[in-house]
Amino acid sequence: MERKPTIKDRFILSELKFYNVYFRIWNIRQNKDNKLTNQEIELASIICSKDMKYILDKKKALNGRSKKYELATEMGIKNTAIYHIIAELERKGILIKDEDDFLMLPKSLNILRKTIKQNIEKNGSFAFDYVFDIKIE
Repeated sequence: MERKPTIKDRFILSELKFYNVYFRIWNIRQNKDNKLTNQEIELASIICSKDMKYILDKKKALNGRSKKYELATEMGIKNTAIYHIIAELERKGILIKDEDDFLMLPKSLNILRKTIKQNIEKNGSFAFDYVFDIKIE
């Protein structure tokens, strides 16, 4: 039986950087129309690293500030640019609208986020093995 070569590497990443790597790996499996741009990866990573209760509401918050504008500031882009990025993340299934028009992450991403956040809270860090098979032709 032929043995598969194995490449092992260890990284220590912040939660935000982890999601950046995660979405770059996610991109490998996507067709051209669903691949995330660098800005989409950055925004998805920022949202994933937020508190589990974080959602994007359709209106401004009670303090008059839009969470969308806060994300634009965090990314260093114009407020108007954030709407296109959010629309693309929604089209690509990274953000979903609920029945009240709130934007949130899909269940599959929230399961990953919850696991990571609980382990970081409990242990201060979290070891995560991401295994995938690659066939080279």
